Amino acid sequence: MVRAVRGCVLLGAALFGLAACGAPTSPVPVATGADTVTITMTDFQLTPNPATLTPGAYRFHAVNAGRTTHAIALSGPGVPEQRTVVLQPGQTADLTATVQPGEYDVYCPVDGHRAKGMETHLHVGAAAATPAPSSGDTGGY
Repeated sequence: MVRAVRGCVLLGAALFGLAACGAPTSPVPVATGADTVTITMTDFQLTPNPATLTPGAYRFHAVNAGRTTHAIALSGPGVPEQRTVVLQPGQTADLTATVQPGEYDVYCPVDGHRAKGMETHLHVGAAAATPAPSSGDTGGY
């Protein structure tokens, strides 16, 4: 009986030792929604959220909330132009890109839509500077 108990204790100690040596003690980081940029397309405007990014890999999630077909095209430092497929109203599509510091153009490549205002820019790096008030802004005085 003592011999059986001693065997169980030794086996338990050995298993504990293997688990302590072979298993990581901290959890593996899990990606959050921070690596996704949602670009909402309406007639005729693009709204990125967020518009200021840090360098890294992102999924650009295009949402056609308009009443006509739209798509997104993305280009900038280190990223040759990438496009989603043309989306019908209510459809979504994704594209992925690894961005580095600089300015990126995002626009709708469907005929004539860019000229109608479907263009925006993403800033990668430090936060964009706050624009100075226009000359007509009296600051409330």
